[in-house]
Amino acid sequence: MKYKSLYSVPGLFCLVLFSSCEWLDQLQNMEPPVLELVSPSEETIDPGSFKFVELSFSHEMDRKLSEEAFTLDEDDTALDGSFSWSGNTMSFTPYYGFTADREYRLSLKKSAEDKWGNSLKKDWYSVFFSGCDHKSPEFLSSLPPDYSVFTSLREPLILTFNEEMNPQSFRSSLRLSPDILMDQNWDERGQTITLTPLEDYELGQDYTLNLSTELCDLAGNPLLKMTKLYFPASSPIELTLDSLMVKTSSLVLKEESRGINAGLEKDAVLEGVLNIPADYDERNSLVDIVPSLAHELHWNADYTDFDLSFTELLSYGSYYDLSILDQCYILYVDGEGSRPICLSKLVFCPDATAASPIFTRLSLNSSLGASDSSSAFLDFYLELAPGASINMYDFMDALNIESSVLAWDYLSLEIYDGTQTPAPDPMPETGETLIRIHTEVNDYGLPGTVSFSLGKTLSDTLDNTLTENWFLTVSQP
Repeated sequence: MKYKSLYSVPGLFCLVLFSSCEWLDQLQNMEPPVLELVSPSEETIDPGSFKFVELSFSHEMDRKLSEEAFTLDEDDTALDGSFSWSGNTMSFTPYYGFTADREYRLSLKKSAEDKWGNSLKKDWYSVFFSGCDHKSPEFLSSLPPDYSVFTSLREPLILTFNEEMNPQSFRSSLRLSPDILMDQNWDERGQTITLTPLEDYELGQDYTLNLSTELCDLAGNPLLKMTKLYFPASSPIELTLDSLMVKTSSLVLKEESRGINAGLEKDAVLEGVLNIPADYDERNSLVDIVPSLAHELHWNADYTDFDLSFTELLSYGSYYDLSILDQCYILYVDGEGSRPICLSKLVFCPDATAASPIFTRLSLNSSLGASDSSSAFLDFYLELAPGASINMYDFMDALNIESSVLAWDYLSLEIYDGTQTPAPDPMPETGETLIRIHTEVNDYGLPGTVSFSLGKTLSDTLDNTLTENWFLTVSQP
């Protein structure tokens, strides 16, 4: 015997599809509901301006369970009233309204559920008062706490209260002993004030802060009792130098007992860090240097970090004894970037066009051996600091040639780059720069001398100069 199916295939498919959609809907809504907004939200209300209370939820709620989970108490007595809903917002209107000078408590148990069966995470309540605020404000905390030692000479004091305070009453209620000038800054809620010292605390001094009952909230309710905070004296801290280094290289300098600090550049700037802020007198007597050298100290805002710079360049190859507080350092200026200009050789060639040019290295009282020539040249060999170069016009300004028996007429000037002919002899060594001056020479036919000189005003691109004026005198037969 055959039986007919109770459901057609299309009907069964629709049933399965409907069940799947419902399951997906529940799967997507498994988060517990959240109470997002409560009215009234203030701690104190005007009873004439409120007729009902409102609770707004993040999800659509099961209205029956939510109403059963809700209570509104007036001074511990549950009130009767009516519910109404608008979307996710539940309103409750007490039958007899709100009475002045009463405490009201809103409660919602976690048995309240949304339409998907998700309940609140925990029970919730809120309290407000109808009419005027009669509660005294309370002092909650201080930072640093009572009986703490200040950790810095201008450590701020942060005081927190349980409600918004009257700033003017705070100023009249505050007593700090010994008195010290402080900036007062309230937060946006008016419950926390930061007192920032505008002058240093005195080392070894106890401080006491008193807040009298003149302090009140915005409703005029005074502080319940006087508040007293005590901050015991900190031990006097001796000013010491924590570290000293070369600012550009971060080379930490060692004290005299550990040796000499070499490698300093002529324009070195030293960076020092102190353990505590230096006062005015300490700042003016902090540094001593021998040989005496004018210097400047540039401080950070709290006078703990400084840059020490010298108003004149340090002398290459010189030692300096530097004293900061009770610490001594020996400085030696021999940095590669500060190496002075040195004229190492001077070579004369009487004729650059000769098949085998003659090169004569000149020294004191040596023979020049010049004659009439329109193609003579002088090669000056200069030792420079790494990365430095010479401006040719500055070189010519510093150069002087004097003679009563020869006339020199400069034709051109060039710095040897390996392409000039004839090639110099000897070739420049590593670190040497060769400057060639092409000149015309007229020989008067008389014996005498020729003097070459370079002034110590000559400087390279790193501001290094000759240590002294350079002279060389040779004979002309």
